[in-house]
Amino acid sequence: MGEPRGLAVEGLGVDYGSGEVVQGVDLRVEPGEILAILGPNGAGKTSTLAAIAGLAPASRGRVRLAGRDLSALSPDRRNRNGIVLVPEDRGLFPRLSVYDHLWLGGHGRPDRSARERVYELFPALVPRRRQVAGALSGGEAQMLSIATALLSRPQVLLIDELSFGLAPTIVRRLLERCRQLADEEGLGLVVVEQFVDLVLETADRAAVMSRGRFVLEGPAAELAADRERLHQAYLGTVAP
Repeated sequence: MGEPRGLAVEGLGVDYGSGEVVQGVDLRVEPGEILAILGPNGAGKTSTLAAIAGLAPASRGRVRLAGRDLSALSPDRRNRNGIVLVPEDRGLFPRLSVYDHLWLGGHGRPDRSARERVYELFPALVPRRRQVAGALSGGEAQMLSIATALLSRPQVLLIDELSFGLAPTIVRRLLERCRQLADEEGLGLVVVEQFVDLVLETADRAAVMSRGRFVLEGPAAELAADRERLHQAYLGTVAP
């Protein structure tokens, strides 16, 4: 494979002191592509995203974006260089308004066109502009978290547990927006998700993680069609 235009992670390891919880993960995400990361709780999915964003200590490996090695950069500098994480807890400030979050997401730049674009993607936020984040519904809060991340102008968006606390209908709507961002904006996305059927309908590729490793990878449609192998990967009975 040639030099990646998007995200390339090579041999990533994460060790919190009692052994590696992420063990030599490789992944690539090109512009306009969605990679779904699946797997049981404790598999290492959240640690993988955190390490890519620079928020967890990488014990080994490299993180490159468009050929540039970002491995030594701080989380803030990785953010400003195009890798943006939407965390599982959504990272919102309960007492700040929707408008305030978008202002902060844009690093204080008065970019009206960018704000209008996220309002177009998430019209439910428009009547909530002056409402504080703590008063939003779960779905609205996730929309705001993604919208805030988009104001940082990412090249790659990492979304951890997109569906956390949400109904399937809301999850489907959010995944549709992810597909739209990939197709229309050329954004690369890595989505950790528990609604397996929904995310496999949306993603281009998928990887199942177990005990800190990818044990099954392939086109999302192929994994969706091979339910037995997918189930075995979740149980950890597919060899990496």
